[in-house]
Amino acid sequence: MTRQFIITALGFSLAHYLSLHVLEGVIFLIAHVPPAAMNLDSVIVALAWFGKVLVGPRLLLRHLWFSETTPGWLTVSLTIVNSLVWGLASAKGYLWWRHR
Repeated sequence: MTRQFIITALGFSLAHYLSLHVLEGVIFLIAHVPPAAMNLDSVIVALAWFGKVLVGPRLLLRHLWFSETTPGWLTVSLTIVNSLVWGLASAKGYLWWRHR
């Protein structure tokens, strides 16, 4: 791995982590719009599904844990690994697209 690829992967990982938090904030804000004002249920469901796709590796790895309770350090580490997996995949796709 080259230095450029590592920096690109870390940049995409950070962008993924920030986009997850922005998406959660948008879902939170949209969920608090009264249904009498505007019915946004379908938008909330679509955004929540997209959020589940973005945390897919984390959910998969969490199900491999053999206990009934999940410790706090595992949740934090899986969040980091999830963003790194998406960052590596995005960086690989980006570099493939650029050199195509």
